[in-house]
Amino acid sequence: MTQLQVYRIREVVERLADEEMRFNLRERRSSMRRPCIRPAKIRLSHGVDLDALLRNISENGLGMVHNTPIENCQKALVEIARIWDAPLLLTCRLSTCKKWSSGWYISGWKIISFEND
Repeated sequence: MTQLQVYRIREVVERLADEEMRFNLRERRSSMRRPCIRPAKIRLSHGVDLDALLRNISENGLGMVHNTPIENCQKALVEIARIWDAPLLLTCRLSTCKKWSSGWYISGWKIISFEND
């Protein structure tokens, strides 16, 4: 790899990291969220299951990424894959769902209750 290629890769990485930081600074949060990348499933109340990716987590809620828009004010059962244990099941209420990029949506969920632990 040439020095120029290394420089360009660093430049792209820095731009993506800066974009993520600016995005996070725009959001108002009542508690600190921690990065937590895990496969997840969102089971909506009308029987539809969506594949998703858990992006971050806090004591108040979850940040998810998925490829389908979700209407506000829906409750859902969220299943989060764990490394060594059975999936974690949480009942959550959708707080927000926004278009994130082409074909992708980012959503915030308030944790209502634990279905298992």
